[in-house]
Amino acid sequence: SSCGSCAGGTSSAAGSRNCSTCVSGTYASAGSASCSACVSGTYSEDGSSECTKCDGGTFSGSSAASCTDCNPGRFSGAGAEQCAKCKAGEFMSEYGATACLVCSTELNKGYTSGEGATECDQAAKGYFWDSRKEGPVECLGSMACEEAGTTTKSISVKHGFYRFSATATEVYECKANCRGSGSPTGNSSSSTNANADADRRRRRLSFETDTRCAAGSHGPLCSLCDSDHYIDASTGRCRSCVAEWGAPVAGFLAFVALCMALVLSRQRITRWAARNESWLPNFSEKVVLFIITMQIIFTLKSNHT
Repeated sequence: SSCGSCAGGTSSAAGSRNCSTCVSGTYASAGSASCSACVSGTYSEDGSSECTKCDGGTFSGSSAASCTDCNPGRFSGAGAEQCAKCKAGEFMSEYGATACLVCSTELNKGYTSGEGATECDQAAKGYFWDSRKEGPVECLGSMACEEAGTTTKSISVKHGFYRFSATATEVYECKANCRGSGSPTGNSSSSTNANADADRRRRRLSFETDTRCAAGSHGPLCSLCDSDHYIDASTGRCRSCVAEWGAPVAGFLAFVALCMALVLSRQRITRWAARNESWLPNFSEKVVLFIITMQIIFTLKSNHT
């Protein structure tokens, strides 16, 4: 008698008396000597002559007996060997998804998400996430929300504005002494010292804010001046007492030194003046005009700063 061919889904080695059924995860066409493993993205049951492609929303590895649903935050097309993460700005809350949903379409343009998200729990660019409202709020002109995912704690307050705590959503105009959330106050060492002093003052006054005050000022709306500063009524800024008195004192000392030098050198000056009496009167007038001009410029600058 002659040998017969094994049917599809079964196989036999040379010299076999019977055909063996292929187990799940493998397959064999008619007349096969052995069963072959299903490739990734397909599956088979016992006695299969071919592997079946996984449906969309599912995946499988090699030699799979069945396909597995994609987890929330992931999706797949038909025949996938693994599920892909939802892109940033998308989400999926269910198992077995074939596509992800867009946050701005399903909710509104203020919502977004990170990669592989199961919900839209972040604020889009130009918005911040208000933890009290559990939703996005549009940033005002006084705030900087340049990146998606901004929260009340990571808002950057712009120069000239103030907020009373690092979680406050209200921002107030404060042009005189407020320097915003991240404005530099000088070189790195002086800035560090100034920030440490400001932190101590905030703790002493029992409030926390992320808004920096100009040097010499502190407190709510940066409206309080340090002990060695005073408030300029015309501008509302805190100015250094040392700086205000330092210039006049230095000027007075320079004037005294000049007078002493003139007294000690008066004979030489008298002889020099006699030799140059032809042009000295015109020169002195120009000096007076120069001094008057500089006084006017200094006065205008002081009134506009």
